[in-house]
Amino acid sequence: MPGPNTPPIPPRRPVLPPVPGKTGPKPPPPPAAAVMRPIVGASQIPLTVDSLANSFTMDILREVVNYQQKERGCAGVYSRPARTDNVAGGLIVNNGSRDMYVFGDEHGNVPRLEVILDIIGPLLRDPKANIEVVFLGDLLHREKTDIADMGSSFKVLKAVVMLQRLFPERVHLLLGNHDSACSNRTIFDVVYDYPHNDHSQWGHYLNEAINQGKMQMNDFDFRMRVGKRDVPQALEFARYLCAQYKAPGKSRDDVWRDVESFQQFFDSIPVAMIIEDKKLGGDPVFLAHSLTRADQFQLRDIRLPQNSDILKELITNKASEGSISEQDIPAIFQGLGLLGNPIAITGHEYPSVGYGYRVFPNGNLYILHGNGPDFGYCRISGRVPRMMKADDTMVAIRLAQDAA
Repeated sequence: MPGPNTPPIPPRRPVLPPVPGKTGPKPPPPPAAAVMRPIVGASQIPLTVDSLANSFTMDILREVVNYQQKERGCAGVYSRPARTDNVAGGLIVNNGSRDMYVFGDEHGNVPRLEVILDIIGPLLRDPKANIEVVFLGDLLHREKTDIADMGSSFKVLKAVVMLQRLFPERVHLLLGNHDSACSNRTIFDVVYDYPHNDHSQWGHYLNEAINQGKMQMNDFDFRMRVGKRDVPQALEFARYLCAQYKAPGKSRDDVWRDVESFQQFFDSIPVAMIIEDKKLGGDPVFLAHSLTRADQFQLRDIRLPQNSDILKELITNKASEGSISEQDIPAIFQGLGLLGNPIAITGHEYPSVGYGYRVFPNGNLYILHGNGPDFGYCRISGRVPRMMKADDTMVAIRLAQDAA
């Protein structure tokens, strides 16, 4: 992996300058526009984690998936170009006309999500406050304590899905490497039959499944291999979902349809956002879980098979491990066609100090993580990012409530 003093890696293909009028492969005619039906009493649902999670249903999840798959943007604010197979692409292009509130990795942290809702809830409900909210990925899997606990991850996921259902054009979730439910039916069947009550037997169990021809290692999407220490968290979350949706009289196929709906949700959300207004000028801002070399067409089509390696790099690369060097940053911006003095704000890296820290002394890459020693977020107003520190008292109150 390249280090900070190594030359930048060559791009996968020549980086071409933008050509006026050239928009890449032309997609087929768009389907019917994504529309959300009104929810009766939506304005009365308190914007707290418990209230949002308790309002969640599988029908709401499937509505959100359908919306995400057909989304094309919000007129005058942002666009989400369709990929070549006419499904909503992986890139949002935003003109920055709304104030943006950007939050880093959540990792099943219910008290931190409560703080976020304390900040954005009143603004989302205020007709005069024209805001958008962006989560940089990794809703799931606790990081430091109780890392085998999947209940908190499930609650955070349901709450954010419900928040998107209530505010579909103002709340965005970008994909992280921990964001997966169960990548395919083969893995689901193996997980469904797991006979143990804890995570300690997964290694032995998977080896048996391979030896018996029930699965192969290449059945594993890389996100299904995610874990911390000795806990295979992706498998444990899939097992947790199976347990949640098993019920008397409910077939294996029925449970798979529910679990698959969660996977379809993660497969339908975007992976990156560019904030830029070429008419008004100003420096662009790039938001994603991490960084890699790619152009805007590749980000749009990132879930097509030919871009699978780019997807993996975009949500797993770490500067701290050498997969992004300071010299890579300008080339990444160039490949995206971002001019001026762009800034990238990503999550994924666990901060050793504070939040919103600059990774390289001379590189415009900032890390925003929701589980660091301090809790902050980024507010982008007029396309100008500012790192904000959440109120310490507010955080302390929420942590005390969680402990109680």
